[in-house]
Amino acid sequence: MIKNVVIISDLSNADTGGTAVAVDTAYLLARNGLNVYFFSGEGKLDTRLTASSKIKIISTGQKHILYDKNRFRAFVNGIYNLRAARALKDLLGTLDPDQTVVHVHS
Repeated sequence: MIKNVVIISDLSNADTGGTAVAVDTAYLLARNGLNVYFFSGEGKLDTRLTASSKIKIISTGQKHILYDKNRFRAFVNGIYNLRAARALKDLLGTLDPDQTVVHVHS
C-alpha cells in the first residue's frame, strides 16, 4: 500500500506551470492522507506546501541555475547536482520502497 509520495521539483513556489502542478499535487495528496515529501532545489516556498503537517519540505537551498552568477557552477549543477543527488539519496534511504512513489516535475 502506498503511504509516501516524494515529489521532485526544481522550484517550490508555483510561479511556473510545472511547479504549479507539483505544488497542487502535493497539497491534494496530503489532504487525502498521504505523507508527501516535497524535494526541491530552491527555498522559496508556496504557502500550500506549508499548510499541511503531512507535507515535509526538503530543499537544497540552492539558487536556480539561471540566476547563479557563477556560470561555471550553474553549468555543472545543470548537468549533475551532487548536493541534490546526495540529499535525495538520503531521503529515499529513510522510506520503504514498497510504500513509496517518486513523482518528478521540472
